[in-house]
Amino acid sequence: MSEKLLLLGEEEDFLADLSEQIRARGMHVSRAVSLQEGLEMAAKDHFRIILISLTVPGNDGADELKMLKQIRPEPEIFLLSGHVTVKKGVRAIKMGAADLLDKSAKPRILAEKIVKSRNRKILSLRKA
Repeated sequence: MSEKLLLLGEEEDFLADLSEQIRARGMHVSRAVSLQEGLEMAAKDHFRIILISLTVPGNDGADELKMLKQIRPEPEIFLLSGHVTVKKGVRAIKMGAADLLDKSAKPRILAEKIVKSRNRKILSLRKA
């Protein structure tokens, strides 16, 4: 059975392309277009990875991250933003995100980063 990933965001074309790239790498992708829908899906199902696409400038994902971690602390949560800086990336990781990824990267590159992160986590769990 493939691992499950929840993709939370509103940008239809971008997220559809990213979903396709992630599926091509063997993961099952579910999509939510609102925070409420994403929270409900996270409560009902066990996702290995959650991607939150930040669409509002100035939104650092802190509220979404906190709410999702309260429901399910286990998944790796990636934040996707069109306004990535080193400072924002450090802040995202300190808040508990696995990483802050730049939306301007091609969906293929983003999917590869997500899969690499998943593989690193699997290896670290096997060593433990």
